[in-house]
Amino acid sequence: MSRYPISRIEPSALSPLVACPLRNWGDIPPPLKPQEAQVWLMTARSLEPYRSELERSLSDEERARCERFVRREDRERARLFRGALRRILAAHLETDPIELQFATSENGKPALANDALAFNLSHSGNWLAVACAHEGDMGVDIEVRGRDLNPLDVANHSFCKSEAARLAELPLPDQLPLFMKWWTAKEATLKAWGETLFSGVGALDFSRWIAEPSIAFETADKTRWHAWRFERRDVWGTIVTDHAIQRVTLRYAE
Repeated sequence: MSRYPISRIEPSALSPLVACPLRNWGDIPPPLKPQEAQVWLMTARSLEPYRSELERSLSDEERARCERFVRREDRERARLFRGALRRILAAHLETDPIELQFATSENGKPALANDALAFNLSHSGNWLAVACAHEGDMGVDIEVRGRDLNPLDVANHSFCKSEAARLAELPLPDQLPLFMKWWTAKEATLKAWGETLFSGVGALDFSRWIAEPSIAFETADKTRWHAWRFERRDVWGTIVTDHAIQRVTLRYAE
């Protein structure tokens, strides 16, 4: 049965997301508790002091993949971000980062080979987000501020009609923030489903999600999902999961 469309959206009864600064890499906490999720949000600059440690954990295949980037700065950032992913997941599993084994779905969604932990990641510019929990389907997406686009033009072309109409009602300065919040919600949802972005971005209608920090929504197959928004100075983001997470913590380092 198809998941489309979203049949209902309501404010979430679960706990709001709590933001906590990550002062240094040694602040990584003990393993996750049941019904807890964490989102790690960090910049390449915040990871740079730990480059040697992070790059040591990479597999040969990961190193080769990073080397495919044309620009040097993209190669270096890719190695940092992949090493950070390993470090975060290994800390929660109380294991060595180099021991982790990964797999990918048919559509490219990453997972741990033994499904020991649910996770998803997103990167935009110099920012990386990693979301993790004990179980459930999960997606996360971030988008950096400062992108040169006309949100209403993109919405008229790619979003559903109700979203485009809602954006058109807003003053120009308010259009981009809501557009980006919907965009990250759409992409995080599709990533949680293991689908590609352009397979359903126009079929997901989040026009009823305006100001609430978190929502619950139901899809046509009767699955109940939960979504939380987060943002920092330079980035918007959304995390989506089908698991009844009771606490979501945003750990950030800028």
